[in-house]
Amino acid sequence: LLLVCSNHIPRSHIITEDYPVEMYYEKQVDAFRQLGALAERYGVRIGYEPLSWGTVVDNWMQVWDIVKRVDRENVGVLLDSFNTL
Repeated sequence: LLLVCSNHIPRSHIITEDYPVEMYYEKQVDAFRQLGALAERYGVRIGYEPLSWGTVVDNWMQVWDIVKRVDRENVGVLLDSFNTL
């Protein structure tokens, strides 16, 4: 199982008028599809964890939306007690 966390980058460097949140999500979906395909060759699962201090993705609902769009059996949501309490 490989853990991938959301990131913390200054928001002004990510989301702009020309690069809205939805476009960011689509890039995430594409990246996780590619990572999932590569990981599948090695029998590895991918867990996407939202960090509460993440710049764009900071809660489980966003991660769940992205993971559903990825639609791969080996890519899922990973939560710890910090995220759920």
